[in-house]
Amino acid sequence: MAFHNFKNQGNNNSDDDYDPDDDYDPDDDDDDDNTGNTVGSGNNQSGGRIIFPTSQKSGSSNEIKKLLTNYNKKFSTATPALFRDEIINQSLSILISKTKPNLLLEGQAGVGKTRIVEEIARLIAIKSSRIPDILKDHVVYELQLSNIIAGTGLHGAMEQKMQELLKFLSNPKNKAILFVDEAHLLCNDRGSNSYSEIAQILKPALARGQIKMIGATTIQEAKNFLRDPAFSRRFNSVSVPELTQEQTVQICQNAVSGLYAHYKVQVDASIMKEVVSIADDKKKAGMHRPDNALTLFDRAMADTLMDWSNKKELAKTDPTWAAYIQNMGSPTLTVKQLRKTAHRMLSGNDTKMKIDQEMLSEMLTAIKGQDEAINCVKNIIARRELEIVPQTLPETMLFCGSSGTGKTETAKIIARVITGTKPIILNMTEYDTESTINKIIGSPPGYIGSDRPGELPFDPLETNPYQVILLDEFEKGCRGVQRLFMSAFDEGYIRNSKGTIVDFSKAIIIITTNAGQRANTDPIGFNPAKHNTSPKALTEHFDKELLNRFKHIINFNDIPKDIYKTVVKILYENMAQKYITRNRYATIPTTLSDDELDRLAEETYQPMFGCRPARRTAQTYLEDILLAQTQTQTDADSDTEPTSQELTTKENNNACRLNEPVETIQ
Repeated sequence: MAFHNFKNQGNNNSDDDYDPDDDYDPDDDDDDDNTGNTVGSGNNQSGGRIIFPTSQKSGSSNEIKKLLTNYNKKFSTATPALFRDEIINQSLSILISKTKPNLLLEGQAGVGKTRIVEEIARLIAIKSSRIPDILKDHVVYELQLSNIIAGTGLHGAMEQKMQELLKFLSNPKNKAILFVDEAHLLCNDRGSNSYSEIAQILKPALARGQIKMIGATTIQEAKNFLRDPAFSRRFNSVSVPELTQEQTVQICQNAVSGLYAHYKVQVDASIMKEVVSIADDKKKAGMHRPDNALTLFDRAMADTLMDWSNKKELAKTDPTWAAYIQNMGSPTLTVKQLRKTAHRMLSGNDTKMKIDQEMLSEMLTAIKGQDEAINCVKNIIARRELEIVPQTLPETMLFCGSSGTGKTETAKIIARVITGTKPIILNMTEYDTESTINKIIGSPPGYIGSDRPGELPFDPLETNPYQVILLDEFEKGCRGVQRLFMSAFDEGYIRNSKGTIVDFSKAIIIITTNAGQRANTDPIGFNPAKHNTSPKALTEHFDKELLNRFKHIINFNDIPKDIYKTVVKILYENMAQKYITRNRYATIPTTLSDDELDRLAEETYQPMFGCRPARRTAQTYLEDILLAQTQTQTDADSDTEPTSQELTTKENNNACRLNEPVETIQ
């Protein structure tokens, strides 16, 4: 029996691949004969079937070697795994079971599931006394599912590979333990159908205990096993928890020697706690210890070496850098480099963009009549910049006030200063029904569009979590949509329909609302009407639990007429200046007189609308001036007597029109 098109898979010289036992003899198969094996259809046909030459023996040592990786040989000299003794004991207990010696390791991404399998292989290879006699001399083989699929274009070729592999694994003389990483692919209906076929072939052998198998998957993806109960019940699950910070520090210390041998970068032992602390503070959603710390450690070492190489290049022409290189002797990892690398991995930038408090104060002067609210906002942002404690929750500010008081404009100014771009804006009037939740987190599985990679509003948080988010007119969103953000305010994240974490912990979330205001207007003077938040009015629009999760509730006052006139004047002057810049010969007034301001305010000011009509008022007044100038110029041109040359030109034009053919009207 032979495999079709199975010649060039893998690398025959790899030391990490499976070295099959000499006791395995594929010729023991009673079904093999000298007549050849036929599968599918092709060019070499006999009765419509391809005939495989009998000289190519299937299941030979070289062919099986290309499918499997020998973990015993690969990790026999690896560093011992720490803090996983209890889980390893549970795993070994399952592997020596008589009926279902099949293990499924479940845990979050990056907690070290594969590392546990490597440690089991290492213990078996060094003949540790911790290994039961039943597992003595066993070998852990990893199977890449893609190796089974590769080169099986003809129907039946993959099944033939699996049968030969099962024959090897079930042979007691070979003492094989099969390991499949990302084992959820075997039951993933969104993956390849071939993977599901592999699971169906494995089922009988798993049920009868003929083979020993280890699978590893995340907690979320492990749910795929439930879709095939007949497959999942053949496994015994073991949960792999995340390590503590103290345990992760010791693991990083054990990794120093290997990283130094690779990079030749000096590392101070005291920096290990900083590695773990910074990795936790700057990690992306979905990353866990110890993988996040080890990844940061590795990347920071690489960045240190690259920075050292660049400095050596500068030292060739700059004596200052030459002296620096000579004094340092060799590159050394610093806390500054750790923070720089961590921030680059999180947001794509080397350092966090520092907020220019002077620029913020200057730009917020455009918001008139809200001095108390603006001072409160600046104080909140300045305190957040101190970063005294790790940012695990977003900064949430509820702006309360009537329409046109500057709430939305304040949020946009904050975004321009902090991020240099517009905020992520959700107009909550578009989310007034329960079904609109799908526009935020995606459609649930099974619904139309759930399998399409559509863009969601909070996708920018995945590449850079330092964002400003504006939830405008929050009270107009339905209660279901409002409650969706409770998790973001309280825990720092929400999960989308696919189970992926959306991280809000580094963001500033500004919520605006017109609800919950009670005016106390002072009839004397020109002071703005003070607005105090009415808790009872707010609870009519928001749940009490939601209100309790807003860190800051800031009131915006009503706009009095004198502030309205100031805003109209500023807007008009800006528009006039821009028009004069584009039209150098324009003759329009660059400012408004007090009389004109009083007239415009008397005609357009309405307290309930705040400053919202101000821009329209200034633009309309400027347009009236330009239209009046155009009309005056037109009238002046019509009152001027035509010259003799103009009359001659007009007569010639009329003569030409008389000579033109007349179009017949049907």
